[in-house]
Amino acid sequence: MNFERKVNFSTALILLLVLLPGFITIQSVYAKNLPFLTISLSATSANLSGTITVSAMLGGATSTASGSVDYNLFFGASCSGAIFQTLSRTVTSPPPAVASRTFTMSASGTFSFNAVYSGDTHNYPATSLCSAPVTVIGTPTFIVTTPSTTTIKVGKSLTDSVTSFTGTNKATALGTVTYKLFVGPTCSGALVSSQTLTIVTAGIIPASNPFTINNAGTYSLQAVYSGDPPSGTSKNAGSISSCEGPVTVKKLSPSLSTTPSANTVVVGNTVSDSAILTTATPTAGGTVKYSLFSNGVCNGAPVASSTVTVTGGVVPSSPNFLISNVGSGAVSFTAVYSGDANNDGAPSACEGPITVSQATPSLSTNPSSFNIKAGTSVTDTATLTSATTNAGGTVTYNLWNDNACGGSGGSIVQSFTVTVTDGSVPSVSFTIPISGSYSISAVYSGDGNNAGPIASGCEATITVT
Repeated sequence: MNFERKVNFSTALILLLVLLPGFITIQSVYAKNLPFLTISLSATSANLSGTITVSAMLGGATSTASGSVDYNLFFGASCSGAIFQTLSRTVTSPPPAVASRTFTMSASGTFSFNAVYSGDTHNYPATSLCSAPVTVIGTPTFIVTTPSTTTIKVGKSLTDSVTSFTGTNKATALGTVTYKLFVGPTCSGALVSSQTLTIVTAGIIPASNPFTINNAGTYSLQAVYSGDPPSGTSKNAGSISSCEGPVTVKKLSPSLSTTPSANTVVVGNTVSDSAILTTATPTAGGTVKYSLFSNGVCNGAPVASSTVTVTGGVVPSSPNFLISNVGSGAVSFTAVYSGDANNDGAPSACEGPITVSQATPSLSTNPSSFNIKAGTSVTDTATLTSATTNAGGTVTYNLWNDNACGGSGGSIVQSFTVTVTDGSVPSVSFTIPISGSYSISAVYSGDGNNAGPIASGCEATITVT
């Protein structure tokens, strides 16, 4: 029994001697504390050259903690990338408070802070969370702009430029300038166009490229300076110019010219007019009204008119106007453009006189028979051709007692005159009591629209037995 106890004791002793070194090592490793680090800022914004104080609290460390805390300033909001500046403090006992450090902000932009504890024999290193973003405001800048003109025509261009740029550090200013064109005079209407230009030479802001304005109305301009681009040397804050307006964009003043389809027209035929719009916008719309006058000088009320629609600056020709009366012997045209949102209205000059000449009709006759008995009748019918549809006047039928309408020495033995109505000629009947050879002719008198007198041919020989 005593022997067994001795063996067990010896075995336990051997195991203790084998495991003791590792146990001591494990114990020493896990004897270190795992501290945590928190930071606080005196402010989250500052002016250029202003200061921000960063403080730290070291929690979970031993009461005799030593080592140091590095306060790190990063460019940007996420504590990433290269460290912009580091200021350190020695950790003094007892924690948790760590002496603060004050940073002088030498550049504008967005920054962030963290803190890193070095650790010591009894405390592991620790890193704080990233601070809230810190905004450093650059020195104020001021810009004044001036447009190249305050009055232009539709389709023309203007530029805007910064005519005054001031600020403590403006000589080093880089970044961009954005020029904006607005509808209305107060830079509060719809944005028509904008352009952003990069500042190539420090402190010199380039003028805008041309703004082409294609619609009449009132506009305004404004420029926005971005401030220095984010970097470790940024110093200038952005700025906005005052509103430049109103800029007045006037309608174009086009011209309208017309050309008639003919300079001479025979009554009863048609004539038309065509128009060309010049110095208008390429998208010109509106209407053109053509008017026809019954004289050669476009006086009085028009006798006919027609309105056409302008599309893309192209004016359709007028319809054909029927000239139904000689009237004064001339007609004339005018045309008037209505204008649209971007073009003023415009009248054409008078196109005239366009000479109106009488129609030259022809007259033919047709007897009902060339052989009749003495004492009976022959009917003659006259037809007027190439006359106006409203032809009037008279036709005189003549019966001759020879077979050549007087060419063989005969004379008129009977004559009848009838009235022409709308170009229609009534027939007549001749009763011939004596046998022999006869002939018939007719003469049209003409009227205001038709030339006269116009003689028919001779209808012969009419034999009477």
